[in-house]
Amino acid sequence: MPIGCVLWIILIVVFSISMYGWGEVIIILVGIIINTFLICHHRNKMRKKRRNNMNKK
Repeated sequence: MPIGCVLWIILIVVFSISMYGWGEVIIILVGIIINTFLICHHRNKMRKKRRNNMNKK
């Protein structure tokens, strides 16, 4: 996982805990982690596709 994603998660977690407390944060956290993973995974896929297209040309 890229460092940017990890920092983003930590930042949101710290902010959320100070705002809401633990119970809701855990639920939010799971959602954020899944979303972040999907976004990072999707970006990596797009990067690979772009590279392949450039290689073909």
